[in-house]
Amino acid sequence: LRRDNLHVARLVSPFELDRVPARLTIAHRGALTGMSLEPQGEFESELLSSEVEVEVRAVGLNFRDVLIVLGALPERFMAELGSDCAGTVQAAGSSVRHILRRTPCFGLASGCLAAYARTDARMQVAKPAALSFEGATTLISTWCTVHVGFERISLRGRRRLLLHAAAGGVGLTALEYAQWLCAPALCTAGAPHKHRLLRRQGVALMASSRDAAASTLGAQRYLCGLRLHAVLNSLSADFISAACALLGERGRFEEIGKRGIWSQGRAGAIRHVAYDVRDMSAEAPMNPEWFQRSVLRVLAQRASAEVVHSLPVYEFDIVHRVQDAFRFLANGKNTGKVVLRMSCAHVAPALQLGFGALRSRLDASAGAAAAAIDLDRLADALSLLDRLCRQFVREALKGLDPTTVVKWHHKLLLQWCAGARDGGEGQVDGAAVERAHAGVAPEVALASRCGPHLRAALQGTTAYQELLFPGGSMDAVLPVYQDAVVANFYNGVVLAAVEAVVAGLEDGRQLCVLEVGAGTGGTAAMVLPALQNACAQYLFTDVSEVFLLQAQQRFAEYAG
Repeated sequence: LRRDNLHVARLVSPFELDRVPARLTIAHRGALTGMSLEPQGEFESELLSSEVEVEVRAVGLNFRDVLIVLGALPERFMAELGSDCAGTVQAAGSSVRHILRRTPCFGLASGCLAAYARTDARMQVAKPAALSFEGATTLISTWCTVHVGFERISLRGRRRLLLHAAAGGVGLTALEYAQWLCAPALCTAGAPHKHRLLRRQGVALMASSRDAAASTLGAQRYLCGLRLHAVLNSLSADFISAACALLGERGRFEEIGKRGIWSQGRAGAIRHVAYDVRDMSAEAPMNPEWFQRSVLRVLAQRASAEVVHSLPVYEFDIVHRVQDAFRFLANGKNTGKVVLRMSCAHVAPALQLGFGALRSRLDASAGAAAAAIDLDRLADALSLLDRLCRQFVREALKGLDPTTVVKWHHKLLLQWCAGARDGGEGQVDGAAVERAHAGVAPEVALASRCGPHLRAALQGTTAYQELLFPGGSMDAVLPVYQDAVVANFYNGVVLAAVEAVVAGLEDGRQLCVLEVGAGTGGTAAMVLPALQNACAQYLFTDVSEVFLLQAQQRFAEYAG
């Protein structure tokens, strides 16, 4: 119920959002429900020689976007929705040299909440492989604002900084930057979970961002009569005057908020403080050469060197959850960055390959692969490998005192005791197994590495994780899942299926792939090259953080 009107939810499908390029528009300001997706038509003018057209993959939302929708900004701050985007260059003007067509890029583009956006090429740079599209959008406004602000206040080690709303996007970025500069930061935050987050980030000095009086009292207690050198502020009302009171002579106040900003006359009345308003979305278009050279390129270089890291991401799909994304940001629940995935225009909504055709392709591929393996020799080799493993188990159990086995291995001990009966077979060694079939060499190597240490693993004197992953490395287990004959067979079948699906894609369409239980990445290593030009997103999942960290490094070239 809004005023005198009763509104009810209805299913409306004016066009196929998953197949048609779309853009987000504001039908009426004042409520988040005033937004809607509409088909994006052709651009009215030709691409200028200094412009690029970007196929948008992700957009980082700023609180300013929420205020634009609500109509809560002064007129001078009103703009099109969306500014921080990452995607792929679809077309480049004749004078553009630093990014070419199909280059992954990130930067600023006004009105980028659309499938395609045009902008001055100087507002975009090539995306580092270390950042995903979503991760890159978390840094554009946040890091650039912090970088320019800290440069202008000459922040350096041992200079005291007050950082308001430190658990937000700009706040977390500023905190990492200040810690890199060894500058002590007094941080404010609201909800308890945001204080806990800041403690995990190593922050010792914290105050409230909900009550200006309590915040000032806490800051004075921590400062013990000292004064601040600088303030990075995004709050309004009494927080501004209270922060100014905490600054010393020639203190610097960097204002990045959009509401309650002081006028030049009011700021000038405080003679001991330099009050400066920072708005990167307005400054960058006025001086794009400076923005690209001194800001965006520096960000890309530091991200490549892993000095700068992307913020925690809250992802929402623009087709189905755009209002949820804006509402989540408006409620202040996020500790990081809210990102909209712009995948509606170029991702295939369904596979264009029938199950019968796919099954025929897989049958043919599996048959050819099986014929090349020599299945009889492989069966003999696997039987010998089983005997070898049982030998190691029997040796581990011989004379073992059950009371010395750690409790988390009791179930394993019971299973081993039940299956370790000597069947009267002769002894076998690894060389005999490999002679039967060379394709099982990786399994033999792993069994020979772990087998002699099974007793110690049962008793807890040797960590089984260290046997499998010495020093955190996957060198011992990776060949089993990538080079062994059985792994090669199954990965080859998966590859044949992926190639068949890719071949059936319509022009310009791409896939979103989810691999569940990706483990060591053996299958991913096989299929990623085939998906390189046909995949919008490949989600590598596993319950083990070790596997995820290894995959992040191993497959960095496919990031984004």
